Amino acid sequence: NVPNPAMSESKITYSLDRSGPMKLSLCDALGTPVKTLVEGDGHPGTYCVVFDVSDLRSGVYYYRLDCSGAVQARAMSIMR
Repeated sequence: NVPNPAMSESKITYSLDRSGPMKLSLCDALGTPVKTLVEGDGHPGTYCVVFDVSDLRSGVYYYRLDCSGAVQARAMSIMR
């Protein structure tokens, strides 16, 4: 994600290599879902989502991409 740490908004770029149900979500440090950023039928390609983080507290979060059973997660920081 860019920027990291984020202050008001962040941009996540991700790629899918297969079609199928997909979900990109944001979780807190304990793994509790905070926001669903994208959900639906995914198709191969590269995508970008820009989202507002101004309603979230400072700290470490994880964004998780789940597509047809394949899961990837990355850390991001939010700073106020």
